[in-house]
Amino acid sequence: MEYRERYEGWLNDPYFDEATKEELRSIAEDDNEIKERFYKDLEFGSAGLRGIIGAGTNRMNIYTVRKATQGLANYIISKEGQTENVSQMIHIQYGGKVLNPDMDKIFSACKIPMPTDAKRNMMNASSNFEIIQGILKAVRHGGKAKLHCPGVFGEIGGYPVILDGTGQDIKACIDEEYFDIDSMRKKNRESIYLDGIENIETGSLFYTDELIEKFEKAFGISLMKQVKFEEIETAAQFLIAEVIEKQI
Repeated sequence: MEYRERYEGWLNDPYFDEATKEELRSIAEDDNEIKERFYKDLEFGSAGLRGIIGAGTNRMNIYTVRKATQGLANYIISKEGQTENVSQMIHIQYGGKVLNPDMDKIFSACKIPMPTDAKRNMMNASSNFEIIQGILKAVRHGGKAKLHCPGVFGEIGGYPVILDGTGQDIKACIDEEYFDIDSMRKKNRESIYLDGIENIETGSLFYTDELIEKFEKAFGISLMKQVKFEEIETAAQFLIAEVIEKQI
């Protein structure tokens, strides 16, 4: 009974505060309540992380919020461990109040090594799955879905998007409830710069001078400054032959 093991774990782990444990002791004889609180982890929905406030893995509390924050940190760090000098656009509410935790402190405590290529593939798969789910919800059920989509409307980077299937036609728009479009564009520009991309315009990608310098020092090769759309395959083969295969 995995949910029972989780329940006992919360009761016996010194990490959890006494008030939380007292709440859990009060349901010790109610197996259905224990199961409801611990049979799964609280999940993100289209509007974010929401749930009944209380103790347990399937409840909204400081511990599930911390876990979600840790997951977000791992997600961001896995993109190459770069959060330095770029603040994250995050909106957190709990109990109807807006929270402003020290995100720099949180991220600084999450510096972990991670195989970036494998993780990126998994992240891409997860993002695609989320987008497909949102589209199906809007089309099949005539509902609304809030997603995080890359390259929406030709924009660079990812944006929160609302798919609205409540009317006769499916509509989509960038959600500016918490952050305006100009701020999101600026943040995406800062983010891709950390990935070594200076700009993307008129069908071309431009690498940063810093990345070109790093390539020269690390691999002894000259990385092209600009890659046109029609040259993507040639550029990819060059990087495979001159960098990846030589490291195997």
